Amino acid sequence: MAVFTKRNALVGWIVTRIARKRLERRLNELAGNRRRRPRLVIATGLVAAASAAGATIARRSRPGGLWSA
Repeated sequence: MAVFTKRNALVGWIVTRIARKRLERRLNELAGNRRRRPRLVIATGLVAAASAAGATIARRSRPGGLWSA
């Protein structure tokens, strides 16, 4: 007797999706299409913005500027 539940459907959908993405990734590597890394670009942008904000705050908090003695 086969019991088809929503949970089984969800698990099947997740497994199928993961397998499809792995297959697409492998086929793209074989075709020469390299995977872009948008997360890395976004993370780099956030780090740059945070360091610029930190430098601005540090500069405003010192009365003579950053490099004065």
